[in-house]
Amino acid sequence: SIYRRNRNNDYDKQNLARSIKVMINNFVHGMSKTSTYKSWEAMIQRCSNASLKSYKNYGGRGISVCYEWTKFEKFYADMGIKPNGCSIDRIDVNGNYDQLNCRWSTMKQQNRNRRNNRLIEFNGETMCVNEWAESLGINKRTLLNRLTNGWEIKKALTHPVRQLTSKAV
Repeated sequence: SIYRRNRNNDYDKQNLARSIKVMINNFVHGMSKTSTYKSWEAMIQRCSNASLKSYKNYGGRGISVCYEWTKFEKFYADMGIKPNGCSIDRIDVNGNYDQLNCRWSTMKQQNRNRRNNRLIEFNGETMCVNEWAESLGINKRTLLNRLTNGWEIKKALTHPVRQLTSKAV
């Protein structure tokens, strides 16, 4: 029952208010226990709750949630159901959470869309080091070492990788 009594045998107003809120949320959209709703809720919190550890990387940097998305129903209408293995991702890592700047992404996609990634532009295409290494079939450490050692981007991306040979005993 939502009507809980406290030690004085009175109705506990705080628990009652909390229970009514849960009932209203479930009545409105019935999704408060879904991963889509939990992602939405976490997004709102990290942009607005200064007591969270993650706030400094979101709300503390000026990242906000667009007004329309403060209502779960609008967020859901724009983003749809959260696919398994995905979480919400901002396309522009310095931009706000809104329909034009968000997508559901895998962890691999999100890891390639971070502020601390080293982006390389070559032949009109911009990718992070991991993407270049993967697309060229070379080890990311090899590519990073080349760049760290001062190689020009063209040489770092196009120079053949030396094949190590083992000596016969």
